[in-house]
Amino acid sequence: MIRKLFHSIILILGIILLTSCLPSAQSTAQQGGQTGGNSGFGGTPGTRRFGGTPNPLRLTQRAEGTTIPFGGGQGGFGQGSLTPSPTFPPLPTGTPTLPVTPPRPASLVGLLSPGDTPTISEIQMFSDKAGWAIGTGVNDPNDHILRTQDGGTTWIDTTPPEPLDPSLALRKQAIAFFADAGHAWVSYQYFGGPPGGTPPLIWFTADGGQSWAKSAALDVGQGESFYIPGVMQFTDMLHGWLLVHVGNGMNHDYVFIFSTQDGGKTWKRIVDPWTNNLDMSCTKTGMFFADANTGLVTGDCNGVIPNSIYVYRTTDGGSTWKRASLPIPATLPDIYTNESNVCGAYNPGFLGQTSWLVVRCNTYDPGVTQTFLYTSTNGGQNWGYHSLPALIDYIQFLAPSTPGGAPGVGWFAGGGRVYLTEDGGKTWQPVSGLGGEGQLDFISQTAGWLVAKTSDSITLVYTSDGGATWTQLKPVTR
Repeated sequence: MIRKLFHSIILILGIILLTSCLPSAQSTAQQGGQTGGNSGFGGTPGTRRFGGTPNPLRLTQRAEGTTIPFGGGQGGFGQGSLTPSPTFPPLPTGTPTLPVTPPRPASLVGLLSPGDTPTISEIQMFSDKAGWAIGTGVNDPNDHILRTQDGGTTWIDTTPPEPLDPSLALRKQAIAFFADAGHAWVSYQYFGGPPGGTPPLIWFTADGGQSWAKSAALDVGQGESFYIPGVMQFTDMLHGWLLVHVGNGMNHDYVFIFSTQDGGKTWKRIVDPWTNNLDMSCTKTGMFFADANTGLVTGDCNGVIPNSIYVYRTTDGGSTWKRASLPIPATLPDIYTNESNVCGAYNPGFLGQTSWLVVRCNTYDPGVTQTFLYTSTNGGQNWGYHSLPALIDYIQFLAPSTPGGAPGVGWFAGGGRVYLTEDGGKTWQPVSGLGGEGQLDFISQTAGWLVAKTSDSITLVYTSDGGATWTQLKPVTR
């Protein structure tokens, strides 16, 4: 899956603080693209979860949680329909049992001990019981790949044997795409972007993390000094993409994009600063593909390039990119051209030919933040828009109940609240106040999870009533 967005924004913000850059890289803003329109989307409320950036729940130890009634009045992951490849073995049925293994050496990311209470930073559920997460241990700051079989109360550490250099005294961060309860891809990097002692690679499992295979080494030639994976996504069991930040400077965010057509065994670099097929200016905030051909990359130019919203679209699997044209909000005709405004595009997603992204503008007159949901029903060729009631942190839509229909039900977390739409994003209603932000993960109109983040805490909570009330979970490893 792709996977959440979510995680990529945190990584990207770290890039801005660094001063490394690629002086030999050329950046050419590509012109052309698509003509914006007034299309929106609505649809029948869905009952089936879209997966995605890969991606129903009932707790078995509810007594360990606390039901919190919140007063009600915003990455989400999205993916195309996954078609299992016949070359992969089927996922074993029943509750998996992991073999007892000796402690790992210090040269590898270890496994959390039973009884640890991990902090979950990202979650992806596929049923009321089974799902994945990324989290850290109480005394282990490295990211771990975790699986649950009981809805998020207990977790098994299934972290691949990722190399770790103890002399660097840096923690390893992970991004992942979870396709289903058995298939996952994981990429690691050191916090801050320095390269490791071994070439980067991608881990893959087809049995829920009981065993891992590694890809061939990625080609990072000319980008060895800075390496931060930002987004990874698969649209089926064979086709996937990985966006990596490799340098920055002068309002440029230099990236590599790798693609695979064999399920992650080998990866080809299709975008870099020297091929000149994607504009390297502006901070890249997201990447999402609808299928093996059509995808979007979004960015934020931080006010340096006026009259420009960074949205690029590909129709050939990422080899070439053209700028997409978004219609300007009628009530704010100068919002994108006023040099005092800072606007950027975030949270791209696809569900079939329906696509969406969020545009956020910090306007200094009158000094407010304006947020818009842009939607398209033809794969990003033409766009319509609707205002959002709050600053968005994360957005998710359920797949429609009618095949080929447009998504209707969705949620977004932002401004310390969770909002619900039942008409494809045209209107939103607050359903609860949380006092924090975070990643949402709904699998039905009623069951969902939220990684609720405040300035000093991260809490995993669960709802069984569509977000009106939430139950705090207390994850523990076993």
